[in-house]
Amino acid sequence: MIWGASDNPATYWGADHRDRIGWQPQDSAEAFREQVGGKVSGNPVTERYQGGAYCASDYSRAGPSPRETFALD
Repeated sequence: MIWGASDNPATYWGADHRDRIGWQPQDSAEAFREQVGGKVSGNPVTERYQGGAYCASDYSRAGPSPRETFALD
């Protein structure tokens, strides 16, 4: 399975391995940063998880999982 992301300088994903498959993104959303920056939905689940509103659909917890649950180190 392969996923791709835009060529944004402030990427969420950090290091990736696009060079392993010879792929380089062609587009960036950087030009829209000022237009959309700071806009939020008001739903903490939507704001926490990648996938936005799809993640909040039928979400059964009272709030998002604690951030430390997803620590990478």
